Amino acid sequence: MATHHDPLVHWRYFLALDEDLERTSRYVEFCNDNLECYSLELCRILMMASAEVEVVAKQLAKTVDPASEPRNMGACREIVAGHFRSLPTATVHAVNVQMTFHPWAGWREGSRPEWWQAYTDVKHARHIHFRQGSLRNALEAVGGLMVLAVY
Repeated sequence: MATHHDPLVHWRYFLALDEDLERTSRYVEFCNDNLECYSLELCRILMMASAEVEVVAKQLAKTVDPASEPRNMGACREIVAGHFRSLPTATVHAVNVQMTFHPWAGWREGSRPEWWQAYTDVKHARHIHFRQGSLRNALEAVGGLMVLAVY
């Protein structure tokens, strides 16, 4: 089976999710008052962005340490944040709405970002944690993907 090599595939995936967010902004005003707003679409964006984050984080970890076999985001954190020390302080500016996020700040404390915990909760028990498919978590997950794709 032939492999498909596209060095921009993750960036294009980010751009598609960014377009989804932009479309969503027609229905939900992106402002601090609405950060806890949740919906099926925001939940979908959180899920898609976080799944892609995991793929990119594992690839980045393998690039930094070719001998590694990171099995989860904790393993990726040790490798990636250990190599790219500024990653946990990365800032994402949502220019059109004048909002600022630090999607990898949780890695600074050696834990997981809140949006990542929301993703795992929604993935495993959506019927209980559906409210975590919030605007805040969707924005931070897409921002987190952007940061990793740039690295």
